[in-house]
This record gives sequence, structure tokens and C-alpha cells, in this order.
Amino acid sequence: MGIASRILLKGLPHVQYNGSPHLILSIWGVWDTGWYMDIAKNGYSIPDSIPPTYTYQENWAFFPLYPVMMRIIGSIFGERYYIAGLIISNISLIVASFLLYYLVRSYYNSKIALSSVKFLYLFPTSFIFSGVFTEAIYLALTLCCFVFSQKRNYLLVGISGFFLALTRTLGVLILIPLLYELLEAHDFKINKIKFKVLYLMLIPLGLALFSIYNYHLTGDYFAFKNIQVVPGWERNLTNPVVVLINGIQQGFTNDLNLRKIVEASMTVISLFFLLFYCKKIRFSFLVFALYSIIIPLSTSLDSMPRYILPIFPLYLILAKLSNNKFIDQFIVISMSLIQGALMIFWSYGMAIIV
Repeated sequence: MGIASRILLKGLPHVQYNGSPHLILSIWGVWDTGWYMDIAKNGYSIPDSIPPTYTYQENWAFFPLYPVMMRIIGSIFGERYYIAGLIISNISLIVASFLLYYLVRSYYNSKIALSSVKFLYLFPTSFIFSGVFTEAIYLALTLCCFVFSQKRNYLLVGISGFFLALTRTLGVLILIPLLYELLEAHDFKINKIKFKVLYLMLIPLGLALFSIYNYHLTGDYFAFKNIQVVPGWERNLTNPVVVLINGIQQGFTNDLNLRKIVEASMTVISLFFLLFYCKKIRFSFLVFALYSIIIPLSTSLDSMPRYILPIFPLYLILAKLSNNKFIDQFIVISMSLIQGALMIFWSYGMAIIV
């Protein structure tokens, strides 16, 4: 669908497709792709003043793991960083599929596990996993944390979490559900945890290292966060309910704002499924899912359909609901149609999903 629409519609002339002149490959390089390409090619930019004035966008807002991997792998292919990004994302998606199947099967059964993977690929914005974005690697590392936690290999949990904290701002918060998993595995008796909790301290170490680098670069330990308030991003902390209500109002004004409608609808539906079916999933999964929605929502409704993608408990809930054949067919058909439509908008360069 995306390839056909890209060939037939070509794409909006004002949209910058980052990283590839190829008509088909350029589908996967829009919006934030340009920032990752910039870091992979040129490294982090040096501010005009120290500390920075925070008056315009800078690439320190983006965490280093993904673009650094793009640089390392891209160098092997003759500085083809865009191709490297595609390789990393798609391999991460395949790895995440196996990890999701293993994790769900460990707690439920193989049928639900297989359905979870099915809905991972059917979700309306799943095509973004294949693009030059962090969603796929973020999901893969998150699932690594939970899988190793289930196997009680806390050293690998800490290592996975360390890299997750270097992937996105929210990565460090995986510490919360993982601490719960650790306590639950030891009957909530702190004396049984011993030194295992120290392995989990590798997770905030990832964020600490990036903060130290921020200070070295800009004179501000939290430059990656403070830069978010500049024009163009304008992510200011506020009440997430207010953000959601304002987004809905903006979407249904006289001039319908399709982007706001999609962002608000997907956020509301995701929250509904998580809250209404919260007893169908593990508490640690629910904690991960809720902070993954509420925290970004508390700054802006922008990009919520993309930020929701790595919330794997949604796929588990859909899998459990699909035990009913009619519900399964309804969800599959609905998601397939919505994904096809959104993929056309994406390929054409319309800012519906950013």
C-alpha cells in the first residue's frame, strides 16, 4: 500500500525526505529521521553560548544509541547512514517479534503469544517500526528487559536497561516496573533481593552518562530536556487531561484537523483498553504502559500515535480479546484498513503521523 501510493502519488513537493533519493526507500525517512541522520553524520551540535539560550531546535534533544549505531554500521557501507538506520530498525523489529512471543508465552500460552505478534504488525501505525526511527529498537530493548527479568538474569536486565536509557527519555523509567518484578520474584521480601538490585542500577547509569555528556557539550546536565520548550517542539509540562481535551477540541473545529483527530483518538482508545482491561495483564506491564502514555501526553499530543507503538501490553490485550472469533475478525479488518489509510498519508508526506 505504501509503496504503491509512493509511486503513484510521488509525495508532497514541500516535504523533505531525509537520507535517500530513492523513491521507495525515501518513504521511511521523514520528520525526526533528519535529526538522527544529522547526529550520525556530524555528531551533536555545539551551542552558540554556554549555557544555551534555548531559542531554537538542536539535536541534543535526541538520545545517542540509535544514531551512534547508525554511524558505526553506516561506516561499514561507505557512510550510508540511512541504510544503516533501516537495517537497525528492521532487525530490531524481527528481534522484538520473537521476544514478544517468548514473553507472552511464558505468562500465558502460545496462542495468545502468536496473536500478540500478529497485532504488533497490524497496529495502525506499525509501518513506522520499519522506518529510521527509534520505535523498533526501543521496543526490542524493553522486551529484553522483561524477558531477562522473567528468567531472573538481572545482569542482562541491567545491561538491556542501560542501553534502553540511552535510546529515549522514557527509557530510564523501565526501572520502576523492573523493580516491581524483582520484588515480586522474591515475595516482596527486601532481604531476599540482596545485591541483585545493584544490577538494575545500570539503568539510570545510561541516563547519567548522557547527562554528563550534555554538560560537557552545553554546560547543562539536562539540555536534552530543556531544549524541548523551543518553538517547533513547544513541549511544556502540563495536565495530560487538559492536553487531551484541547487536542480533541482542535480536531473537531470548523476546519477539521485530521492530525489532531488521529492523535487524540488513538490516545483515548489506547488508554481505554489499558484501563478497562488492566486486570488481564501483569501489573508491571500496566505500569510500563501507563507512564509510556501519560508522560509524553503531559507535554504534547504531537506524535502520540508513534509513541504508543512500543507499548506491547496493548498487543497482549488485543490478543486476549481475539479469543472470540468475531472480535478477532473485526479488529483485524479494522486495523488493516486504518493502517492502509495512514500508510497512504505517510507515503504522500501529509503530517498526520509525525
